[in-house]
Amino acid sequence: MEQSKKDTRHVNKFSLNIFKNVPQDTVIRTISLWACFFSLALPDSSRGPCFLDLRDAVGISTEEMSYTFICSALGGLIGCFTSGLVIDRFHKSYRYLMIFACGCAVGSFSISFPFAPNLQGILGLSVCFGFFNGFCHTCSNVLFLSLWKGYNSSPPMYVMHFSFGVGSLLAPLLAKPFLRSTPEEPGDDTNYLTVNMTVDETDIIDTEGPTVRMLYPLLGLQMMVVFLPHIYFFIKERERETGAVYTPDSEAVEREVERTRLTGLQIFLLMSLMSFLYFCIGGIEVCFRNFVSAFVVSLGHSRQTGSDVTALFYLTYTVVRGLVVFGGILISPTTILLISEAFCLVGTIVLSVFSTHSLLAVRIGVVLLGCGTSILFPAGILWLKDVIHITNRIGSVLMVSENVSVQLNSLLIGYVIDKNPLYFAYMLVGTSALAIIDFIFALLLTRNFQKNRKKPTEDVLLK
Repeated sequence: MEQSKKDTRHVNKFSLNIFKNVPQDTVIRTISLWACFFSLALPDSSRGPCFLDLRDAVGISTEEMSYTFICSALGGLIGCFTSGLVIDRFHKSYRYLMIFACGCAVGSFSISFPFAPNLQGILGLSVCFGFFNGFCHTCSNVLFLSLWKGYNSSPPMYVMHFSFGVGSLLAPLLAKPFLRSTPEEPGDDTNYLTVNMTVDETDIIDTEGPTVRMLYPLLGLQMMVVFLPHIYFFIKERERETGAVYTPDSEAVEREVERTRLTGLQIFLLMSLMSFLYFCIGGIEVCFRNFVSAFVVSLGHSRQTGSDVTALFYLTYTVVRGLVVFGGILISPTTILLISEAFCLVGTIVLSVFSTHSLLAVRIGVVLLGCGTSILFPAGILWLKDVIHITNRIGSVLMVSENVSVQLNSLLIGYVIDKNPLYFAYMLVGTSALAIIDFIFALLLTRNFQKNRKKPTEDVLLK
């Protein structure tokens, strides 16, 4: 019996048909989650290339505008923490309803960004945007793993994050026609519109030709449409649950802990290391994605160049996520994660040493970081789910760690990037090195747990 199970897993793992033997209902819901991640990426990844134009639309400085990332991270922190506390207390059907509500909320706040009346207004919108964005990401990732329980979840998980990468790639390209083409002088922290124009002239600029005030409503509305199927999933899932006995996920966690035979202390040590790893991932991936355009402009290049470099980053980011869908069939998450971290370290070193001398060096560093950061998040989750059962609480811990990192790093980056953009690159080098060291410790720790376990569990696969 055990041999037959191993043979089945082996065949499924190396099959190029990722939906082989998967129920149709699971396939439909998986495709819907892919579409939602694509939709989420558009407003989220537009904030980087639109950073300076949003600054001008609201009438604030670069440093003040950088606070929006901090507030968004703070909101995401609260959203991830809240999701970990409340989601496991409800029936599974309500997760679909929550995802739909979060999608509509993120879309609504995205529409409002360029119309914020002042600094306080856009900071408040950023907190709300981050809250529902973080809640949605945490809930979606854990829901996905529950849908694919018992099947090889690596390729479809990579596809889901590949969908986010496609949206992230298109976001700068969609934003480019809506951006001002005026070059930004190095160290220039003034607001072009408020300094050089009167209020009436500003209104004329806002109504002549495409601007960010036209872009963001489009991004918000598309989200409300894409998330609609989750209402149907909620109704269907609720019908299944009617009259059934509901078992909270907390009980499933207790059974899983017994099954994997990891003690509470071992899980605590492992989660401490993984939390720090996701803290580093937030500092590398999210902060670089948010500030890459501003970094290029701070080096003395135009905003259009910044947008082009951002598009190059997302192109690499998306292509690698697409390739790893097939690579994940043959290569373990452990290997993928180590390779990604190595790319990140090399890319940040290139930026820190050569970015002030050559735009080509900037592009090379950005490509390397695009390769490295593209699959850090999904590879980490896929590695961890082979060690312990991932619930919303565990997922929220990882997301909280990432959002705390974004909050702290955005505060520092916003302060230094105009004064000395190289400090931004130096921070990335240190964070990349720490991520590699941390994951090596996590590998050694889990292998030590497995070695000392009296009765190893067949389902724990450490590669």
